[in-house]
Amino acid sequence: MLSLLDRAAGGIGDFTAESREPFAAFAVDEFTRQTLACVAAELGWKSAAVEAGGVAECVRSLGVVPAPETLVVDVADSLDPAAEISDLVAVTSGATRIIVIGTKNDVNLLHSLIAAGAAEYMLKPLDPYRLRQAIMLPELVSKAAGSAELLGRLTLFTGARGGVGASTVALNAAWIIAHELKRRVALVDLDLQFGTLALALDAEPGHGLHEALHSPERVDELFVDRAMVRESERLFLFAAEEPLETPPHYESESLTQFLLHLRCRFDHVVVDMPRFILACHGGVLSGAQEIVIATDLSLIGLRDANRLRRHVAALAPDLNTTVAANMVRAGRPGQIALKEFARGLEGSLAHTIPLDEKAAGQSANCGQPMARGAKRGKATAAIRRLATDMIVAPGGL
Repeated sequence: MLSLLDRAAGGIGDFTAESREPFAAFAVDEFTRQTLACVAAELGWKSAAVEAGGVAECVRSLGVVPAPETLVVDVADSLDPAAEISDLVAVTSGATRIIVIGTKNDVNLLHSLIAAGAAEYMLKPLDPYRLRQAIMLPELVSKAAGSAELLGRLTLFTGARGGVGASTVALNAAWIIAHELKRRVALVDLDLQFGTLALALDAEPGHGLHEALHSPERVDELFVDRAMVRESERLFLFAAEEPLETPPHYESESLTQFLLHLRCRFDHVVVDMPRFILACHGGVLSGAQEIVIATDLSLIGLRDANRLRRHVAALAPDLNTTVAANMVRAGRPGQIALKEFARGLEGSLAHTIPLDEKAAGQSANCGQPMARGAKRGKATAAIRRLATDMIVAPGGL
């Protein structure tokens, strides 16, 4: 029995790049075909670009016409979708971006299709808005990458040392920006093994963040949707709980591309970033508008806040660096005087967040941010000032 690739072999003519159509689609059912035709028309393409059929009909068509730039193909009636998509990729010589649509909501199928060369997999019935976004994503990313005005703002949070509450400050700042300042926010926890943001929001970590960070070329709307947890209509969490046996490995380019993708979709991306990532993958600073260094008022905090500030300045001189003293309380053991700390700090101390043990304890036990459970608390008020500064700073509106 001939494979799809065998049936197409010899039939593909010598077509120039100029003769390629921008779009073609094949749908098994009439409702999907009409949805695809409507979206194609909205994007200025011919209705004839959408045909009836599945992968087999698609391959036969490619025997007489050049492969389009973007191809949507329906695998609802395929017996082995991954193998057929692999053949289809070979037929197009890998020069076509293939969006697969189907009816099975199966993560194993998703992974097999992506491994076969599909750009993404979308479930039927198709959402016209998501379909348009998926088709136009490369163009949107390309335009956004060339124009900072089209990208969401990226703010990184890290701690001068462990236990200073950087995650708590990042969480509450993101919550305030989403709920009170009405921005669409992606909150990313890059501590893939011991991150606390999901627990702090009483949420189960999503799936796919680890893979998104390692395979940025496969990151699309479906990947993002699988990786994120919706806290509300405006706040979305990206977190993981990876096994402890294998330490997570980060690729600088993958991390940068993933954050760029999020900036194309969200007004503000807030990242809780462990210090070791900043030390080893400083390239992530290139896309950020601001980094917030949280610290306590200890001598160690002072030393390491200065060290991080110098490190950031060397890698990204134009990046806005904000130092915030957290959990400040007069007479707290191990804490030096605020004025003495400020004098020793290289640069200004932009924010001072008081310690609110009662609100922090209630927040931790209830799985909700202080900004929600203690809106009038002094710590919340201080973080609210920080969050407001994050969106009104240069490039923040």
